[in-house]
Amino acid sequence: IEVYEKMREIFESRKEKVESKFKQVDEKIEEKLNLAINNTYESRKFETEAREFYVKIKNETLKRYEEKVYLINEQINTLRFETCRGKLLININKNKIHLSQLLGTLQARVEDYIETEQFKRAYLKVNKRQKNIEQELKDVNKRNKELIKEFNKQSNNLVLFEGCYICCL
Repeated sequence: IEVYEKMREIFESRKEKVESKFKQVDEKIEEKLNLAINNTYESRKFETEAREFYVKIKNETLKRYEEKVYLINEQINTLRFETCRGKLLININKNKIHLSQLLGTLQARVEDYIETEQFKRAYLKVNKRQKNIEQELKDVNKRNKELIKEFNKQSNNLVLFEGCYICCL
């Protein structure tokens, strides 16, 4: 880009030189035209035609000059854009590679996160089942205690009842 900036500066300086030359030449032609016209009365009759011819030639020259300036400008821009395009493509490819690496890292992290979430869900389910099993064990133990208590009552009653039966005999 620096090279193209330098080219642009050189182009602009040369363009300024050419434009100053155009002004100098224009002034000289005006002077010579005025001298030629003011020389004789006969030449004054052709002043308008001479000035029209001069303006026509001057406009054609300026038009060709502007076309050449435009073409040179386009060539400089084309060179700059082609070079920048190459650098841009290299930069895009580097960024694509970097983005692919980042995407791979992100994918691995997402997979780890999903695995972690699945593990957490499984852990929560296991914890819930553990609590349910513990509750069922408490309920079973409670029923067992009640059954043992009932059994003990009935066996005490039977012993008492048998004791009474023995006593009564």
